[in-house]
Amino acid sequence: MEKMTVSVPFDKEKAVALQIYLGQKNSTLDIELIKTMDSLYSKFVPNLVRDFIQKKEEISTKRKEV
Repeated sequence: MEKMTVSVPFDKEKAVALQIYLGQKNSTLDIELIKTMDSLYSKFVPNLVRDFIQKKEEISTKRKEV
């Protein structure tokens, strides 16, 4: 699936502190943000739409394999 970059303004000192403490938990800001985005996607995008997107991706993957 094609990726896009999402950018949000956030206080730099808070972001640096967050990166430090996430590192202590063997995680990264990217990992945690992706988890949060996945959670938002599951919460707000209707099941039928998610199913459609998944099926579309499966078809695209099968075509690439052939």
